Amino acid sequence: VSGIQDLRRGLEMSDVIIQVLDARDPLSCRTTSIEDYINSNRPEVAIVLVLNKIDLAPPHAVDAWVRHLSAIYPTVPFKSATGTRRGNAVGHAKEKVSEASASKKRTPDCLGAQHLLQVLKGIGLGTAGFGGKAKMTVGVVGYPNVGKSSLINSLIRAKSAETGDKPGVTRSLQELRLDKAITLLDTPGVVFDANHASSLSAIMRHSVAIERIEDAEGLADAVVQRCGYGAVCSHYNISLGEGG
Repeated sequence: VSGIQDLRRGLEMSDVIIQVLDARDPLSCRTTSIEDYINSNRPEVAIVLVLNKIDLAPPHAVDAWVRHLSAIYPTVPFKSATGTRRGNAVGHAKEKVSEASASKKRTPDCLGAQHLLQVLKGIGLGTAGFGGKAKMTVGVVGYPNVGKSSLINSLIRAKSAETGDKPGVTRSLQELRLDKAITLLDTPGVVFDANHASSLSAIMRHSVAIERIEDAEGLADAVVQRCGYGAVCSHYNISLGEGG
């Protein structure tokens, strides 16, 4: 309940909403109820979609999703930084995402930060309420484990927001300063549909903590059905008899 309350508070505080999606399966982690709430109750708030983890998805699929989603909201392909340089600093790649090689996507540096910052500043400059001068609060929302905190750390260029390799690390609203004009709000990841929260699809997206999984065999079956028997064997370099 507290997570939902903090999320709602973040929505009310924000001038812009960034909804972070997993590039591997963006529609299944897109929360249209948040979009509907903003459009109905705070139509002056801009919504931006960020396709995170593009290094884990085929480039042609990322390009297709960007084209599709850009017809609805501004959409930015993104790869959060996976490490730091000297000290606690996070590196930004100079290349555009469309120009980045496969090897560049495997480096610890962030990709897409400059594009996203340009979109945010463009919204501020083009909005009468900001006048290009006023401060902007940007709420970062999304399902558990889509990389909201990692995206914030990548933009700030430092490990400021807490991250982890399990869902639900962000438990409460966190306010972090990007620069003199922009403040970022890291919101808790919330799955609104109670039935969906424990579904196999949510578990396969790593939106559910491992210790909460009750049916491991059912999950394994779902993975095989989704990916195909041959693909699973090839990925894990195993050979099993049919039905094994």
